[in-house]
Amino acid sequence: MEYRRDPFSDRWTIVAPNRVDRPNDFDQNSHVGDQSKCPFCPGREFETPNPVDVIPSGTRSDEWQVRVVPNRYPAVSKSVDLDDVSPFASYLKPVSGYGIHEVIIETPRHTPDLLDLSVDELLNVLQAYQGCHLRAASDPHIAHGMLFKNQGSTAGASLVHAHSQFLASTMILPTVQRELEVAREFLQRSGECLYCRVSQAEASRGERLIFQTDHFRCFVPFASRVSYEVCLLPVIHSPRFETVPTGELRELAQCLRILLRKMQAHLPGVPFNYLVHTAPFDSSAYDHYHWHIELIPRILPMAGFEWGADAFVNVITPEDAASRLRAAS
Repeated sequence: MEYRRDPFSDRWTIVAPNRVDRPNDFDQNSHVGDQSKCPFCPGREFETPNPVDVIPSGTRSDEWQVRVVPNRYPAVSKSVDLDDVSPFASYLKPVSGYGIHEVIIETPRHTPDLLDLSVDELLNVLQAYQGCHLRAASDPHIAHGMLFKNQGSTAGASLVHAHSQFLASTMILPTVQRELEVAREFLQRSGECLYCRVSQAEASRGERLIFQTDHFRCFVPFASRVSYEVCLLPVIHSPRFETVPTGELRELAQCLRILLRKMQAHLPGVPFNYLVHTAPFDSSAYDHYHWHIELIPRILPMAGFEWGADAFVNVITPEDAASRLRAAS
């Protein structure tokens, strides 16, 4: 496992040949896979590494609601050599692929869809997400982590049983690094948080707003990369997802359920990814940053222009997408 930096673009790539051996339910041409062989189902816990976190079921102490386990086919690992974990290695010299790669098994039920989970069950999942971030933050070699979910084979899932993943590395991911730099520059120029300004503007204009609650706003970004891309962020300024209190986390679970139901109503069965963007783990305040969730439906594949230009072509206006999602019951 290695991090490698491209000398022409400064883009980082994780080289992890072991991930080619991952099992794949979707090769069986079934949307539910073979439950009798699912390593994430109760009774088959021996097929995963020992858990690093378990949220027990409220009914029986020997049953679980959420399990967090090390990824059996990790992209990064704590077991690699720590001699060189610097993200500033020279070009054409790989950096040790040190990091954390965990799988969050979101339910004991063999279902591919988060919509099958209640608000209480989604709250358990979000609390497990916070645990992933807090454990990673305690490792002095880890700089940043990203929580992500792939639902559907075209979104990158290899097993249908509802799960998400957490990957933490020795570097701040380039996407978040760019967000940090842009937000810092905006704060220096205006004295305001860029995310708070945009969030307030979206609420005021309303044309791209899907819904809002006391503590969260959900809208289609002004320059959406893909059709029906959605941003969900807290109304009150907050740089770190892992510090969200339980009451607001329950409200976030409700928001996720509303959003996924609207998406399902308008785009039945659409594969999607969602990503939790949060501040790095060092002790800096990051007052200029604002944690948020991006949900990206996988309607059309990336084509030549997108790959070549690192830019996107969106075939539905964000205003139209928001209008359709608002109307979805």
